[in-house]
Amino acid sequence: GDARFDEVKDKFGWFLVFWIVQGIWVFCISMPTLLVLSSLESESSFSTLDIISLSAFASAVLFEIVADVQKAIWVKQGRPGNFCEVGVWKYS
Repeated sequence: GDARFDEVKDKFGWFLVFWIVQGIWVFCISMPTLLVLSSLESESSFSTLDIISLSAFASAVLFEIVADVQKAIWVKQGRPGNFCEVGVWKYS
């Protein structure tokens, strides 16, 4: 399982708090999608803002993937320097 929950797995109350907060987080993150999908407006063309937003989202996802791969490589190399400062991580 997830090592972040090792300390709270045996404590039902704390584990429930973690579980509920994660549920609230997922709900908040999905709100824009829920609002768009529940819209009664049937216009299906993309505006300039839609295209800019989708491009920014795609770029952010690609950036995150690159960062994850770079960090995984850093971990496999034995975590030199004790703090990841390679690739895109040097900017965080």
